[in-house]
Amino acid sequence: CLAPTLKIKCWGTFALFFVEQSTPKKGGNMNVKKITRQGMVAAIYVVLTILSETFGLGYGSLQFRLSETLAILPFFNPEYTIGVTLGCFLANIASTVGIIDMVVGTLATFVVALIMTKIKNFYIACLVPVVVGMLPIALEIYFMMPNPVGFWGILGELMLSEALVIYAVGVPVFYIVCKNKAFTKALEFKRDIK
Repeated sequence: CLAPTLKIKCWGTFALFFVEQSTPKKGGNMNVKKITRQGMVAAIYVVLTILSETFGLGYGSLQFRLSETLAILPFFNPEYTIGVTLGCFLANIASTVGIIDMVVGTLATFVVALIMTKIKNFYIACLVPVVVGMLPIALEIYFMMPNPVGFWGILGELMLSEALVIYAVGVPVFYIVCKNKAFTKALEFKRDIK
C-alpha cells in the first residue's frame, strides 16, 4: 500500500473506496487471503465473460454474461466489491465500445455492488443488478452502437438477460454454496440467504 492516509480527491469516492479497502487498519492489514480472493474473483469474472463472448453473449444488447453471477458476492461480504468491480473493468477491455464500457460498465458494477451491501434480503438484493445495473448499460449501447430496437428494447433485452443470469444461474448456485458452511467460512461470507 502506498500510504495509509492517501487521499486522491480528483478520483472521488470511487478511488477512495479502493484506497480505504487496501489501507491497513489499526492492528493489522489487508491480509494475503483477502487480496488473493479479490484477484481470483476478478480473474473468474474475466474468464466467464470471455466464455460468454465465445457464444456472442458477452457484450451488446443481448448479454448472457455468466460472470454476472459474481455480482451477487458483495451481498455476502462488501470486500467482494473490489474483485467484482476489477473483474468487470478488465473484462470490458475487450468490449466492442472499449474505453467507454470500461468506465460506464465498471461504474455501474461498482454502484450495484455498493447498493447490494446495504440490502438485507437476498432476493431483493439480486434485483439490483437487473434494475440499477442495466440502465446505464442500456444508455451506453443506445448511444454507442447501432440498434434497431431503440432504448426501451435494449433495456428490456438487457434486463431480461440479466434476470435470467442472476435468478436462473446465480441464485441457485449461491443457494447451494450457502449450504456448505466450510465453503462460506473460507469465502468469509458475513451473511446468509434469508
